[in-house]
Amino acid sequence: MARPLYNLMSLYKLKLKPETFRSMISLCVKMKDFEGAYTILTDAEESGETSTVSLYNVIMAGYFREKNHNGAQMVMSQMQIAGVKPDSETFSYLISNCDCEEKISKYLDELRRDGLQMTKHAYMALINAYSRLGNFDMAKQVALDKEIPPKCLSEVTSALVGALASNGKVSDGLELFDEIKQSGGYLEPKAAIALIEHTQTEDQLDRLYQLLEEVNEPGMWFDGCGRVLQYCVQHNHLDAAVDLLKQLKETNEMSTYMIVDQVFCQIWEMEPVNLDVGMELLRAVKELGLNVSRTSLDFLLSACVKAKDSQRAQQIWEEYESSGLPHNVLTSLRMYQALVSSAQRSTSKKSAEWSAAKKFYKTIPKEDPHVCCILDSCKITYNRKRGKRKAATKPSPGKQEV
Repeated sequence: MARPLYNLMSLYKLKLKPETFRSMISLCVKMKDFEGAYTILTDAEESGETSTVSLYNVIMAGYFREKNHNGAQMVMSQMQIAGVKPDSETFSYLISNCDCEEKISKYLDELRRDGLQMTKHAYMALINAYSRLGNFDMAKQVALDKEIPPKCLSEVTSALVGALASNGKVSDGLELFDEIKQSGGYLEPKAAIALIEHTQTEDQLDRLYQLLEEVNEPGMWFDGCGRVLQYCVQHNHLDAAVDLLKQLKETNEMSTYMIVDQVFCQIWEMEPVNLDVGMELLRAVKELGLNVSRTSLDFLLSACVKAKDSQRAQQIWEEYESSGLPHNVLTSLRMYQALVSSAQRSTSKKSAEWSAAKKFYKTIPKEDPHVCCILDSCKITYNRKRGKRKAATKPSPGKQEV
């Protein structure tokens, strides 16, 4: 897409502005078309109309996003060949992606030797690099540098909070957040989201609400609210979860469906499965006027299989029908698995659960060999567990069975 558009511009001999060159290179990089990005870069250099260091930086950042450190170093080599000196942004990318402290020192020395200014991005790169390498003391020292411009101090300090939270030092990040609030400062939304994401211990709901108040950008607030909702589900704060779900719907109903699916996926992943919360959330979703998706019901039905709860599986099965979602082979298999797993609790093959499973088995289409394989696996698993249970209850020799 990017290259054909650029070729069209070249065909009509359009004179491109520096911003256009940068946008076209950025688009190529996002599409992982680095060859196309270099082609446009060469044309930009030949035009002489723009400073090409910023264009090299776009390509370098793209390589780092792809975890291609060799590609990023190749950009540095090509800059040297072309006689293009790196700027503070270049060194920020290099420092942020260092794999050892020796390289951090090397690039920092080069930055100073070239007489470049330490920008806020350079300070933030140092903080992130030291934190990722586990040297949190050095990361904190960077944030205390007296040369940081006052207008950048909040962003740099917030970067430290986010780096601490993202690298296993959540309690330190929360303490620093408290210090920021006590001094009358504020936390950048990105750092608040990082703290929300990594705060998983119990009794932190009030703190998460406080962090959510720091997020004033609508898109990021929605993301943060969804993460707090998942925390509530994890720690069984049902009333709070329903309230947050209502806020999400009022903010962006269409995007709320994605959050709801994630929550039901979380319920399925939990150990042990908390079906009480799952069923209550299902009820809340319906009361809020939200449509129940097939994805959500699939996760709930799978959770019933894990919990060996055929009664609730039947409720979910009926929910498909009331939501206008026709049953398919996958839902039928999950329902059968729920019935079989529930039947495993009984030692009698004449139990009501096993009778229900056998009756349901007859309704499942068996044309697909993969379906037959799963059905056979269910029966083998049931028979194996039933055999172990019978062996465990078999009377000892010389004793009569009661």
